[in-house]
Amino acid sequence: DECEIHGATCLAKQQDCYDPDLGKADDWECQCRLPSTGNATAKPAECVYDECKQNCSTCANDTCTAAGQTCDDMNTSPQSTNDWVCKCPPPSNHTATGKVAECDHDECKEASKAGKCTEMCEPGTLDCGQVCYDPNPTTASMDDWECQCPPPATGKQVGGPVM
Repeated sequence: DECEIHGATCLAKQQDCYDPDLGKADDWECQCRLPSTGNATAKPAECVYDECKQNCSTCANDTCTAAGQTCDDMNTSPQSTNDWVCKCPPPSNHTATGKVAECDHDECKEASKAGKCTEMCEPGTLDCGQVCYDPNPTTASMDDWECQCPPPATGKQVGGPVM
């Protein structure tokens, strides 16, 4: 077993030695320890730890995808942790390290909400003056859109037309 001779080379890098064929010379491998991945023949391995590829409900990828975002681990070194990034879908370009990003999201661009501001119009009229306005157009602030009366009239109503 070549690991009796070369095992210390792997152990010095916190890796395990494996000899796949005891009858073959120079085929010993250093293998990274979980959760890192990687192996190399006859030398220490370059270990990779991609936090976005870990599979658990509190892991980076699940955190980002649950919010409709993508996960990116820019530094996959096993020593570099908690540096994963959630990225908003286009057209927003916001990111956040180690948590869900605040993405641009104007609720008034949703037809179902923008149309609510014209519900009180006279039949046959498409625009009775009320306009939809989202004071905080991010995913961090949802359900705060409002209908506003045009000047000189005043009034606003969150979540529907001004009566």
